[in-house]
Amino acid sequence: MFLKKFRSNAIYLSICFLAIYIQTRNSTQLETVWDNFYYLFYGVSSTGFSLYTYIFFNIVFLGSPFLNQHYFYATVNGEFYYLLIRFQSFNNWFKQLFKEIIIGSSLIIIILFAYTFLFSLLWNLKIENSFTVENNGTINILIYHYFINGFLQMINYNLILLIVVCSTKKIEYVLLSSGILLILGLPNFNLQTLFPVALNSFGYMTLNFSDTIQITITLTFYIVIEIIIIQYLLNKRIIIS
Repeated sequence: MFLKKFRSNAIYLSICFLAIYIQTRNSTQLETVWDNFYYLFYGVSSTGFSLYTYIFFNIVFLGSPFLNQHYFYATVNGEFYYLLIRFQSFNNWFKQLFKEIIIGSSLIIIILFAYTFLFSLLWNLKIENSFTVENNGTINILIYHYFINGFLQMINYNLILLIVVCSTKKIEYVLLSSGILLILGLPNFNLQTLFPVALNSFGYMTLNFSDTIQITITLTFYIVIEIIIIQYLLNKRIIIS
């Protein structure tokens, strides 16, 4: 799916690259590569957020799932019978789709990490095994949180919006759901980090690695629930009703 939608993803990645460039260039107080990562992907925390960083954070992690919904919508409303003949069953189609979501999300996470890292070096930021701006974690926790929880967060967004598409088959509900996800990610609504929204924010990262693992467990739990819901929709053929 990532490769099929190359043009849309190229535009999305270009926007991310530009935002990373502007953010890094304007953050003159940064000293290390990891400081840059921390500020770029800060997102939100239990104490608050910056509107600019929150917007950037959602462009990165919600932008691609949002673009994928146009593919989901077109499939459900026009190509589904063709795909049903091709894959022989609804479940086979979803298995293939889920693999593509995993591959696409992984590629985006890796590409953005590599770009941020290399651009930070070009901006003469140092590679040190520490933060100089916050004492909210270690480099190992940061890398784990970025790759594992960032990946799981994108999978959650994709599956949540896929559920909306399959159950409503209306693009306006997808737009509404995206707005709701943005709101639910705010600390006032997700104070106990119960919703699978913006949980990969570096603002939630602490020196206690178990807190990061707890986020992984929460995101994984929701993915399992979302897959069960999608399986139900497919088995009941609500998707084509």
